Amino acid sequence: MVLDEDMHSGSHWFIPDSQGQVGIKLPALIYPTHVTIDHIPREIAADIRQAPRQMVLWGLLDGAGNEQRRLAFLDKFRSSPLNLTGDAPPIAPNVTFLPLAAFESAARSVQEQHALPSDMERWADVLTVRQQCNIDMFTYGTPYAITRSCSMLLELYPGDADLATRLSREIDGAKQRSSELDGQWLQFKIMYDGYLLHLEKADREVMLKVYPELERSCEDVTTRAAALVSGNRRWARCFDLVLTEGGHQGFMETIDKRRAWTKEAFPAAIARLTEELHLLRQECARLSQETSAKWDSTFTEWFVRSGDRLPVAEFCAAILWYMDVVKQLTNSAERQKDLLGKFNGLMRFTKFNTTTLNLPGQAHVPVQDFRQAFEQFNQQWMQACRVTEMCLPLMDALKRHVTTLKATRDRI
Repeated sequence: MVLDEDMHSGSHWFIPDSQGQVGIKLPALIYPTHVTIDHIPREIAADIRQAPRQMVLWGLLDGAGNEQRRLAFLDKFRSSPLNLTGDAPPIAPNVTFLPLAAFESAARSVQEQHALPSDMERWADVLTVRQQCNIDMFTYGTPYAITRSCSMLLELYPGDADLATRLSREIDGAKQRSSELDGQWLQFKIMYDGYLLHLEKADREVMLKVYPELERSCEDVTTRAAALVSGNRRWARCFDLVLTEGGHQGFMETIDKRRAWTKEAFPAAIARLTEELHLLRQECARLSQETSAKWDSTFTEWFVRSGDRLPVAEFCAAILWYMDVVKQLTNSAERQKDLLGKFNGLMRFTKFNTTTLNLPGQAHVPVQDFRQAFEQFNQQWMQACRVTEMCLPLMDALKRHVTTLKATRDRI
């Protein structure tokens, strides 16, 4: 412990700035498995804002073996969140440190992450209202935006089938044209390699001039067609979900289920979790306060009765009782960690419900992907048209040159 005078509340080591450090040197080698950070309850703290919130446990590297291990795992360490803590404690010249663990006040972290009031009893009400507002905005806003975008595409690309089918037809047509062009180019290349030298001088010069340009153009069409097919495969799930009647009905069904869950199941679940957290916090505060009060009174009684000589038997009994309380607080901390994990999981699920869409029983797709999907539809449609347009003059040119080469073959 780092104390100024004694173990009374307020007799702590005051950090004069926004950060500080404490060095701990142990008399023997240990293999630490757990580190516990404790603080007096908020209710009896003079100013809870002075409590440390973000903490890092550093280890001093000593010996060539440890340095070699550090270098061996350096790449793995760089990808760890601990790497963000820096290279060493603020006051550590000419020595090598490595962060072993990082701590943050869990409940306070959750409170700040979700912008919750300090009164935990209000968490459930705040989150219930907030999530119901979010699901209402999602339920009414997202389908409208999708329907409006679909209507725009229907005006731009009219036809007798749904938009996804129309786009597939355009892409299939472009792919077919590209395949025909590849076949025509292969035929031309075979004839070119076999009969170029037998051409008349003027025809040979023309053929030598156009060959590189034709090769580049055909490769460009092939690359465009492959990218078009790949892109359509990448966005096919989005297209099926928002550009077809069945997809629209499917995601509306899942939206209705999410809205019902947010209105009915979520309030009870979040209320139960926050109530358990509140009761657990109260119990921990009660234990800490009773322990502090009992320790202060016991210590004062010993001092009055025995001066600076502690009664060994009573001291050992008090330590055993104190260790039992520490065990209870440790168990409570583990329970709080579990509850906060469930709390965060529930909040992630609610966010998931208002940021994704899916068909029943299928994988979820982020809503932001749908906004990009409509842009992709335009781009893929135009790209398919472009591939088709490029194929037509190239195939005509290749056919003309193949005819010339065939005439030469027949002549010889």
